[in-house]
Amino acid sequence: MDHTLTYIQTELAEARTRLSLLREAFQIQPCADELDAAGHLTAVHLAESCATHSAERIRGLQSLLDFLRHGGSPLCEDCGEEIPLARLLAAPGTTRCCECQQALENGEGGSAPGFLAETSSTQGLAGNY
Repeated sequence: MDHTLTYIQTELAEARTRLSLLREAFQIQPCADELDAAGHLTAVHLAESCATHSAERIRGLQSLLDFLRHGGSPLCEDCGEEIPLARLLAAPGTTRCCECQQALENGEGGSAPGFLAETSSTQGLAGNY
């Protein structure tokens, strides 16, 4: 367990460092022409997307660390079973076990099962026109 906590703390520190470095990309820089400005704007949008992902990972790792320190583990929001540690390490912040996530992605279950059925029936109607 100590090894897992150390691993998560290391991942958390690395994610925070990455986020700090990405924030530097948001700085406004003078550009010589419109092409340079467009390139810089693209780089800023990419950095912003990466920063959002890093921030989400930080929140997930911190939440996992808190659960583990208090002797628990997150439960799947659909079936209520404990989410395996390997899944939580691979996808911090996940709220479903692998089986429930696959069922949701395949349209077989999840928190809003009617949504996928409604979407598919709507698509079927659209095919008639």
